[in-house]
Amino acid sequence: MSTIKGSALRSARVWLQSELGPDLATFIESSPSDLQLLLRGQVILAGSKYPRARLHEMFEQMAKHWPKEVMTKLDRLGAYIASEDLGGVYRVLLKLGSVDGTLRVLAGVWGRYFDEGRATLIGTQPYDYTFEVIDPSLHPMHPRLIAGYVRRAVELAGAKSATVEHQVGARADQHLFLVRWRSA
Repeated sequence: MSTIKGSALRSARVWLQSELGPDLATFIESSPSDLQLLLRGQVILAGSKYPRARLHEMFEQMAKHWPKEVMTKLDRLGAYIASEDLGGVYRVLLKLGSVDGTLRVLAGVWGRYFDEGRATLIGTQPYDYTFEVIDPSLHPMHPRLIAGYVRRAVELAGAKSATVEHQVGARADQHLFLVRWRSA
């Protein structure tokens, strides 16, 4: 069973509850039973691991609730989680003024959040890197969240005009995130 770290799942829940506002009850009622428990306030311990299926169910439910906006919502969710992670307890991971250093750290901590897959950073030239994720358990909507997370992380590190473009690699489980920015 593939797992995800509790802190990421908890941040996703907080963002979703805020984003849904008065539609939260309807969203919960139409969700699978395990996701319902999570959204109703089940205790989520930051350092514990939880089934990645809960995150996948959340993605699917978001696609039903926001069929035309789901990709934009996932990007915003990724940016929110990055702000929470890197503005809070994981602030030490942020390399202020060093976007490439921040990207290296993000690649290095993939295994703290997920028990499968890996992330690596491929530097091609200044202000232009590829963040590679190889993960057989990645949900098809997850890359959009990752793109939002990486974009926000490099912005927090000082990047200006940051963009992150997702491409599927040569293998089905390979995802390439082309990260470009300009310096301050």
